[in-house]
Amino acid sequence: MMKPLQSLAIFLALLSVDALVSQPASSTTTTTTTTTTTTKVSLQDLLSTCIVACQCGCDEIRAVQRARQANDGQLEQQVQFKDVTDPKSALTEADQRAQQAIVSVLLQQQPWGPALTIVGEEDDDSTKASNGNEEIDLNKQRPQPSIDLSAGEHFSQDKDMQVDLADVTVFVDPVDGTREFVEGRLHNCQALVGIALKGQAIAGVIGSPFPANDLSSDATIVYGQVGGGYGVIGAAAAELPASKANSNNPQKRPIMASGDSTIAVMTAAKDIIETQLGGTNVLYGGAGNKILATALGHVDCVVQHKFGGPWDTCAPQAICHSMGGTMTDMAGDPIRIHEADASPKWNRMGFVATYANSCVGHEELIQSLQQSDEVQAYLAEGRAMIANSK
Repeated sequence: MMKPLQSLAIFLALLSVDALVSQPASSTTTTTTTTTTTTKVSLQDLLSTCIVACQCGCDEIRAVQRARQANDGQLEQQVQFKDVTDPKSALTEADQRAQQAIVSVLLQQQPWGPALTIVGEEDDDSTKASNGNEEIDLNKQRPQPSIDLSAGEHFSQDKDMQVDLADVTVFVDPVDGTREFVEGRLHNCQALVGIALKGQAIAGVIGSPFPANDLSSDATIVYGQVGGGYGVIGAAAAELPASKANSNNPQKRPIMASGDSTIAVMTAAKDIIETQLGGTNVLYGGAGNKILATALGHVDCVVQHKFGGPWDTCAPQAICHSMGGTMTDMAGDPIRIHEADASPKWNRMGFVATYANSCVGHEELIQSLQQSDEVQAYLAEGRAMIANSK
């Protein structure tokens, strides 16, 4: 069951209390009544900090890979599995170090400090070093936000808003695509930092530590705010995985980013793309990687069944919408897993994303999926699991 990083907040509370009560009005507004105290923060200030945090996370992932290459391609720390039957549940030193770095940046920054609610995929391990014993130094000096959001050609700073801190949750997936990282398919790995406001994905950052599938180029950062646009820092990632890019054999559209799952519902979805819509399926790893490829127009769509949790979808969904794309669950309904009281079983409803100029409309794709008995059976099972989890 996911939970906020309360232990981290408590650890820093005494160190940050003076700063919390002395912030400039331009960044935070505190309104006191007889019963409650509400802290308002700038959404874009928080987004800027998330960008820096994501960059630090990418630095840690790259450092682990650098050490791996110096060690004849072997990871220095043994790979653990949260579920021994599922290779996608791999946990590495990169996951732990990246989450430590991301959380540290977020909790050190004022005016929110330790009052910020964070939910990370590796919550149970976020205060421990990779050996599982040494406490990390949350007071280690990290880069302070210096991101000029206006540098994003398609980003509007005048769309900033003041939001209640109590309504904000930051979702962190330090390494989306850990299995791919372990297997050396580095272009599929990403760090995800998403911002949800009242349970809705509103802004986010996706960091690609290996945009060239190696350490030859710096990490790429893509950020966005729903209604405010998006920006890119660094070199753009390749449009297709290296093994699939072939200008002499153009892909038939619509192109769908899909994984290697052979579960019935995904087999049906792939068949719909190829047979009914005359398109092509292209292998992509990582939920965020698939959604970003769709948002950027590298592919037309993505259909994904069960995913890990809200940390997988918050940042990518916000960025997809910021670029004019559409993202829903497989039934065509809004994604609800980011809501405060949402059952974790909402991940069973999967997701469907299309980009702004996709050659297949989002509604058309949803309707095509609804005609499949396998999809209908899968969604019925998901709804039953959600109902039973209440």
